[in-house]
Amino acid sequence: FFGEGRYEGFGFSTRFFDTDGDGATDEIRFVRVFTDSPAADAGLARGQYLRTVDGRTIDQIRAAGELADIFTPDTVQLGIELLDGTTRDVVVTKGIVTIDPVPQWRVIDTAGGPVGYLEFAQFISTAEGSAGPLAEAFAEFAGRGVADLVLDLRYNGGGLVRTAELLGDYLGGFI
Repeated sequence: FFGEGRYEGFGFSTRFFDTDGDGATDEIRFVRVFTDSPAADAGLARGQYLRTVDGRTIDQIRAAGELADIFTPDTVQLGIELLDGTTRDVVVTKGIVTIDPVPQWRVIDTAGGPVGYLEFAQFISTAEGSAGPLAEAFAEFAGRGVADLVLDLRYNGGGLVRTAELLGDYLGGFI
């Protein structure tokens, strides 16, 4: 599945935060929600907070030593805090999630000239090919005269060496 850019899951990634510096997880935030995933269908979005899982708070789950296992069931009820501060409960069931290897790219016009921005989330085969998202992004960069690029690899989980090499080729201008 992974080589095809798919996996079985909810379709989100989270990040655990220690907000008071005591070494314990105080908050969990969604850092990625894949398009057309069960999580996206349930209304989850990047930046929202996870407040409860199956009716238990994060503090309760941590105190029971079960924090690492909160997403193992096939279906979970999540209490989320939306970006506007309101809360709601959603039920999410695992499904087949398609990974978008290049979730966003754009050209930013600056006083110094156009700057490219490319988020590369996963080095997988679906990023490759003449009609793939890398080719599309770099064709646009070349067409707009981009000489500087912000390459966002913050949440990149690795993947295929050949795909990483392809990115290097694009960065070096060989394609």
